[in-house]
Amino acid sequence: MNPGIYDDIPNADYHGGEGISNSGLRIVREDTPLHYYALRTAANDNEREPTPAQALGTAFHALILEPELFYKEYCLGIRKSDYPDAVDGSEQLKAMIAKLNEGRLPKLSTTGAKSELVDRIMEVQKLADEGTRMSREELEGLKGAELKAILEGANAGRQGLLSTSGTIEQMATLLRAEGVQFTLWTELKDEWLQNNGHRNVLEPEQWDQLMNMRDAVMAHPIARAVLLKPGKAERSVYWVDPETGELCRCRPDWWTDDDIVLDVKSTEDASLEGFSKSIANFGYDTQDAFYHDGCEAVGRPLRAFLFLACEKTARVVDGKPLGVAVYCLDEAGRELGRAKNRAALATYAECKRTKIWPGYSEKVQTISLPQWHMNRNAHLVEGVA
Repeated sequence: MNPGIYDDIPNADYHGGEGISNSGLRIVREDTPLHYYALRTAANDNEREPTPAQALGTAFHALILEPELFYKEYCLGIRKSDYPDAVDGSEQLKAMIAKLNEGRLPKLSTTGAKSELVDRIMEVQKLADEGTRMSREELEGLKGAELKAILEGANAGRQGLLSTSGTIEQMATLLRAEGVQFTLWTELKDEWLQNNGHRNVLEPEQWDQLMNMRDAVMAHPIARAVLLKPGKAERSVYWVDPETGELCRCRPDWWTDDDIVLDVKSTEDASLEGFSKSIANFGYDTQDAFYHDGCEAVGRPLRAFLFLACEKTARVVDGKPLGVAVYCLDEAGRELGRAKNRAALATYAECKRTKIWPGYSEKVQTISLPQWHMNRNAHLVEGVA
């Protein structure tokens, strides 16, 4: 890949292509070079199964930066509330069958002792014309087979009760055979998935969460102003590091025509203190420096690199954004990130040169407990400060 700025490189091709990225350098630095090597040689790093948080972040990026792509690749799952008359669950089907059974006579059992058969016939005769009824003495004078024949004759005029057991599909088939018309919720969902299964289907709660986050971002005056500037999402930048000669790459989320990069981060805490911890914990300082250096290397030095921090519970309250902030890292933080990048690039280049990718030590090592743990339990051990 030649150094330069490239538009419209597919995400999978970018992640699986040449060059070392900021996330790759972070693996070299915070895990081991062997972790990075294993990841890059095992498969495209874009094919790893994302965590729920990563999946939400990916969807949020698309919604904010490439809404046309979002609506092409994501959709709201079918909602039961949109089909209030659809039958949902076995209990509702059982109730429908029970309603039908109210107008049906049960079949009479033709088994049991002779006295039990006579009792059943006597009960049935209460509904018959008086002239056709037989007395108990007459019935008791008949043979068992004759009594069963009388019951079988009575059963010929009875529909019998429909069974309320079985699967949802079996009960639905039974009702439809009786002429009952209804829409089954499970069938609606199956049909809908056949037509929409090629997209990422979001549950209503996920959809609402993303829309609330989007609305909060667009209610933030700075975020909105930068996102509405002419620019391009997901451009790919390639350059050669002058010290190591290694090909590097980055992919700004939103790069305005007047050279402001806005990097979108979904987070648990977008406060000044909370997001400062996220910058430290997730190496965003190295990203800031890496993107500054990369864009400058291709002749487009940045006026600003901004973090758009959006909490996962962000929403609009009385017209104001709750849980959204925009940050610019100070120069000291950027220089620290640049120093960490320099060390990781040197390690990466040396591993490529020697074809040796070290992992954890293969020797027995002495390990110590964290100092905070020792301090917390110092009162238990004599001589421990």
